[in-house]
Amino acid sequence: MAQTYEVIIHGSGFHVQTDEGAVLSGFYATRRVRADDPFEANAHAIAMVQKELTAEEQFGRPEAQPEGASLLVEECYRVGWFMRLLTKAPQGFEFC
Repeated sequence: MAQTYEVIIHGSGFHVQTDEGAVLSGFYATRRVRADDPFEANAHAIAMVQKELTAEEQFGRPEAQPEGASLLVEECYRVGWFMRLLTKAPQGFEFC
């Protein structure tokens, strides 16, 4: 039976230029997914972020990113039904 998970993903080695001209090379993203187990949740969350990266103009074309760019799961935890109902699913990116 599918459960709800939140997966924290760390992206590193990406080059994103801010409006001020600074170049950022990493980010964190948290995604809420439904999956049968944590391994499946991790795979779904990584796929979601990869899809978002190709759609976001600020990341540029995927082929323009350096070869060392990577997405790693930092943490994966189950979200109970009560928290799922009371909280909004995380979205967006936190740059570092």
